Amino acid sequence: PYTTVQKRILAIDYLNQIMASAVSEDDAPDAVIEVTDILRNEHKLMDNEKDDFSVRSMEELISTFSSTSEMLTVLLVAVASISL
Repeated sequence: PYTTVQKRILAIDYLNQIMASAVSEDDAPDAVIEVTDILRNEHKLMDNEKDDFSVRSMEELISTFSSTSEMLTVLLVAVASISL
């Protein structure tokens, strides 16, 4: 079970990732808000406290991946042009 892996192999006592899905793409923003509210409640955070977790949508992950890919492309072009 995951608890055994957490304790014996990873030496942690917390979940580091939870995956959830919305019924449709249109429901994704509401799902992010709902998950955030649930986690804030479970972590017993007050209204003025910052989240001690992050919730990301697939759209945000794709955007991050795209930006990273563009930066790597620029870096590779720079390295290739220097080596010529």
